[in-house]
Formats: sequence, C-alpha cells, structure tokens
Amino acid sequence: GDVVSAEVVCHQRTERSKGYAFVEFKTIGDAKKAVEDLHDKLYMGRKLLVSGAKKERSERPGEAA
Repeated sequence: GDVVSAEVVCHQRTERSKGYAFVEFKTIGDAKKAVEDLHDKLYMGRKLLVSGAKKERSERPGEAA
C-alpha cells in the first residue's frame, strides 16, 4: 500500500537501529494488508513481527495541546 511515513528507531548514542520501526499507511486497509502479508515472514534470516498500532497516546494531565 501507499506509505505516508516510516521511522526506523535508532539508539541515541550509536545511531544503530534498535531493530524496529513505525510505518504509517495512507489507509487502514493498506496497513491491515501489510500485517497480513508480512507478519511471521522471514527477512534477511529473521522473522518479522508486524502488528497494528496500539491505542494512540493520550496527552498527559497538565500538558498543553
């Protein structure tokens, strides 16, 4: 599907990947298809763990919007 953004999470000091990323798709359908197609598949000898987003973070009490 169409990817809106992708962010590989890196270690602050070494700038090496921590082994996970966040990918935002244009539609929920595209995201669900990616989960179905990629979860538990091998990539470069490692099994992928792909899941949908968890509930969005809510603002902390007292934090400005």
